[in-house]
Amino acid sequence: MTARNTTTWWPIVAEHRPTTYVEVLRRHLQYLVSHPDIGNSTSEQAIDTVCETVGPWATEDLAAFSGWKAWAANDGAPVEFSFAFTRAGSQVRVGYEPSELRATGRAYAGEEDLRRLAKLPQVDLQRFDAVRDLFIREGVRNPFMVATALSSNKPPLYKGYLYLESTGEPALAAVSEALDRLGFRHQWQQVLESLGTSAFTDGVVEPALIALDLDPAPEARVKVYLRQLSGDLNDVERVSSTAADYQQGLYRQILTQLIPTPFDEWDKQPMTCLALRSTADAPTVATYCPLEPNLPNDAESAAAIERLFAAAGVPTNSWDAVKQAITGTKAQTTRRINWVSLKNADDPVITVYAGLHGTEVGAAE
Repeated sequence: MTARNTTTWWPIVAEHRPTTYVEVLRRHLQYLVSHPDIGNSTSEQAIDTVCETVGPWATEDLAAFSGWKAWAANDGAPVEFSFAFTRAGSQVRVGYEPSELRATGRAYAGEEDLRRLAKLPQVDLQRFDAVRDLFIREGVRNPFMVATALSSNKPPLYKGYLYLESTGEPALAAVSEALDRLGFRHQWQQVLESLGTSAFTDGVVEPALIALDLDPAPEARVKVYLRQLSGDLNDVERVSSTAADYQQGLYRQILTQLIPTPFDEWDKQPMTCLALRSTADAPTVATYCPLEPNLPNDAESAAAIERLFAAAGVPTNSWDAVKQAITGTKAQTTRRINWVSLKNADDPVITVYAGLHGTEVGAAE
């Protein structure tokens, strides 16, 4: 992880100098959803729901987090914002890692945040409960991240991310057990047969996390994130080819356009996400490209994103406003934009992820 640049905030909140993470959430969300080019008519009530369902950790003074390194964002902060762009518009999202700052009870504090969400009518924790004991272990740091998407005229939609490292088991064994319990044995077995178990044992890919739509609908997804290890673009294609919506050569082309550095020289490798649904025999695919630390600053990351927008035929008016919110006029000296992802190539969804502070421009790995 590169060094966190804790002295800076997004320009939209810098003058307010928030003192807690719940203030951080509220100020960012209020600005973003009210902006005419970003917002989606999200009500203040929806923002209240998000802010009221985070745990007590979010009301601690920010100074208490000075030595804490969360997994949620590249800069180690427990909050990361993201923005999904389509040809029809944009959507504001936020992910946060429930953080128990004391040495004991960390995993249980994270679970308390999830249980708090269960009070919402749109949240169902049955899938989480099916795999809970794989992730909740005494003395282990919090294994969760929670993400919410704010939609117009709808309650916030929630997802739970579970870090496979927290299970203490080999990642392939852990993800296979989790998917078996969740009813996806058949779909996952097809992926394994297509890739071969050697892909997981010979350093091609590694399961990093799974994500659960916390939604009772039958089409709710379970997603598996596979971290690329091999430094070979052919292996990105190999993993993507297990999906029903695979398009030959597409992700190779996208990754090459985003970051012109030879793939085997990237400082950080991409991830491939396979989304499983009980209503489909095969997964769908998304590719996640790490812009930080592979590009030196937000100006170059923004330029890469704009190349992707142009190739996908997605309008940039919302992105222009988001970019201004994240970097202001200092994109050459900030490094907040972490990842960009693409899914649904025929009707593309481009999602951009940005940290609160970012990492220091020019900082060594």
